[in-house]
Amino acid sequence: MTRPARRRIAAIGAGFLAATSFTADDAWGGEGEEVCTGADGQYTVGVLPGDYKIRFTDSSGEYMQSYYGGGTFDDAAIVSVGGGDTVSGIDAALNPAAAAEGMVIDRVTREPIPDVCVYAFDTDGENWIDGQINQCSDERGYWRVRGLPTGAIKLMTYGTEQYATQWFKGASAPDDARILRVRSGRTTKVPAFRLEKGAIVTGTVTNEAGEPIEGACVQVTYVPNSRIGGCEFGAETGEDGVYTTYNVPPGEQVFGAGKLWPYEYASVWNGGASHRSAAEPITIESGETTTLDFVLPPTATVSGTVEIPEGYVMLNAYTVDGDMIGTGADLENGEPFVPGPDGGFIVAGLPTSSVFLEVRVSDPVDWSEPVWWYEVSDSFKTATPISVVSGQDTPITIVRPD
Repeated sequence: MTRPARRRIAAIGAGFLAATSFTADDAWGGEGEEVCTGADGQYTVGVLPGDYKIRFTDSSGEYMQSYYGGGTFDDAAIVSVGGGDTVSGIDAALNPAAAAEGMVIDRVTREPIPDVCVYAFDTDGENWIDGQINQCSDERGYWRVRGLPTGAIKLMTYGTEQYATQWFKGASAPDDARILRVRSGRTTKVPAFRLEKGAIVTGTVTNEAGEPIEGACVQVTYVPNSRIGGCEFGAETGEDGVYTTYNVPPGEQVFGAGKLWPYEYASVWNGGASHRSAAEPITIESGETTTLDFVLPPTATVSGTVEIPEGYVMLNAYTVDGDMIGTGADLENGEPFVPGPDGGFIVAGLPTSSVFLEVRVSDPVDWSEPVWWYEVSDSFKTATPISVVSGQDTPITIVRPD
């Protein structure tokens, strides 16, 4: 088979910066080819034929990340690339970024704490601010976040096994965090994070037969933008089913456990609860070790077909509390993108409960992404719940709204 010819995208843009990263992401959001501009602000990159959204990132964090034709991925223009020609004029002029900086110290001793990273999120505390450059705290406890857009943010510390994660200002959860406002071209001085010694939580994850489950993940459920069963801010079990998670904030906490792949088991919370608000919190003491075991039941599933004219569907399942606990997969190949029309799917990782199904469609005609909730609802609050039972399948049909 002959490899498709590469077509070159080139630009000489007024206002371009040396050493700025240029990335051609595919129009679905996948990472693409990346190069850096030269001292004259020019770049040229070879890409395969296809549709792209062009991302510009200043690795120093002095300038805001931007996209060709728009400031964000959703607003960006599509650059269609065929074979044999050169596409020019894909230019950008980047605006100065905002920054935030401050200190991290021990709450009791007031000594600086090194190796703590501070991350910026949106005001819901759910979504990471894309394009930020993080400088973790040094020996003086000094940290900095650069590359931020103008606006309101929330800050969270993470990165040391000894100290608990904390939100600004002194909060243990994003809902209680104080909002910070940053402006283009300015550095905002942030009052010091005064961190408490974190706790350690350890235990074993087994199935109902008492057998250890390898590759399960346990996490405190306040962690932003994370699916229960994911390990980004949690701990993964080994062959013996044992996990250990560090820097847990003191106080009343709820933990979730699950396994993303393969979807054999349901996600659960403290005491085997099917959703967060039904779980009984446990008391975590600063600097102490707490044992917490989980038993994962067999997963419930939702399966069926997707009746859309064309495009690909992504499915996400949520609990009554709005926590994501499962995603859809194509019955044919297990991939997360389910093709229409009449694409077969399965959603797993579900406990016995009522779940709510989010439907996202990527349309290859105009690259829009309609979102609705089963059954033809425009919001989580008005969505139709689907009753599921551990070890059983619930069949449904997904129809695109008119």
